[in-house]
Amino acid sequence: MLGSFSFQIWHDRWGKALPNAMDQISFASVLNDHGEWDISKLSLAFTADAIPHILGVKPLDPHASPDTCIWRWTEHRDFELKSAYYKWSQPDLEDLDPLWSHILRIQVPQRLHYFLWLTCRQKLMTNMERCKRALTDDTLCPLCRCVEESTLHTLKDCVNMRQILQQTIPQALSTTFFSTSMKDCLRQNLYSNIIFYNNIP
Repeated sequence: MLGSFSFQIWHDRWGKALPNAMDQISFASVLNDHGEWDISKLSLAFTADAIPHILGVKPLDPHASPDTCIWRWTEHRDFELKSAYYKWSQPDLEDLDPLWSHILRIQVPQRLHYFLWLTCRQKLMTNMERCKRALTDDTLCPLCRCVEESTLHTLKDCVNMRQILQQTIPQALSTTFFSTSMKDCLRQNLYSNIIFYNNIP
């Protein structure tokens, strides 16, 4: 398995061995005693341009349990046809929010529809989200280094972003804007006809 410490990196069909690659190399063999990537060992099996990409991924936790498939919609985490039918037949309450249909009607490129959807779902690839996916162990905002980088912090609360927003948001709306949730901010902006800056609503 890919999530196993004994996984042989260059002896699977997805891998391509290098001329001087270590013959028997597993994930565990390229980590140091602290469970971190060992650059000197990585350099024996990977090209120099590949190593920075590897270092950007958090190594496997040696104390983590083995990967396993679970079904999230039952208490015992085993699949049941009844639970699958119930989940399929029940609408997502968030999808019933008229904000979604309003976003879809906006005449903007599809990538902006997707961005707004990710924003509403709090799924932008911030450091908090990357940490949940074991892609990093640093959840702090890379700009201010003061608090965790969430979607709300990235788009509204970070001091660097506030400096930009304060130049575009009318002063009369500033207090309300910075005290509401990200979804409410989007709703107020999308339903508003107020001109903010240089004829931009």
